[in-house]
Amino acid sequence: MIIRREALEDSGAIFAVNAAAFETSSEADLVEALREHARPTVSLVAQLDGRVVGHILFSPVIAEANHSLRIMGLGPMAVTPEHQGEGIGSALVRAGLDACRALGACAVVVLGHPRYYPRFGCQPASRFGIHCEYDVPDEAFMALELKADSLRGLSGRVSYHEAFDLATERTRELLMGAGIGPELKDFACDHSSPSFAKLLDPYLLIMCTCVLINSVT
Repeated sequence: MIIRREALEDSGAIFAVNAAAFETSSEADLVEALREHARPTVSLVAQLDGRVVGHILFSPVIAEANHSLRIMGLGPMAVTPEHQGEGIGSALVRAGLDACRALGACAVVVLGHPRYYPRFGCQPASRFGIHCEYDVPDEAFMALELKADSLRGLSGRVSYHEAFDLATERTRELLMGAGIGPELKDFACDHSSPSFAKLLDPYLLIMCTCVLINSVT
């Protein structure tokens, strides 16, 4: 398997990977929107036998307390169904973190499964005094310093690119009445607070775009 940077000719294959990995095309559409509008990005593909079978994207997020900090948000990430569970997702995450370091990013944030991302060194972002713009469980929004103490003294909200809001709306429309995938049902059972139902819509998209924890790794 080869992990490499996205090339211009990969766009169609990347769309297909994201469309195949998720229940709707929202993540694939989000990748295209971020590719067009977000700067800078880290976009990597996993190639197996000459075919793109996985993809990960990191895009800039904004810390309201210090807009000058270069912090990257992980997601979407996808692996084709026939290659899920082979460690491709983990390989993409590790290579992506290295690429973010090389880009000069001081930290990465991710909204994802709290039993998965700690293996890469992520921990609840609240320990650094920062929180997600979405109303999500504390342990689900995580951060990793790529430069020691780069988040020290920081506080306040972290916001994703506006493309996430547009894609969230599309996800809500497409999934209305269609139910929620088994991985998200399992996660919802872990977080049964009364506010969970109200926060699920914005949480759903970014949770999906980070990783399908039981299959991608």
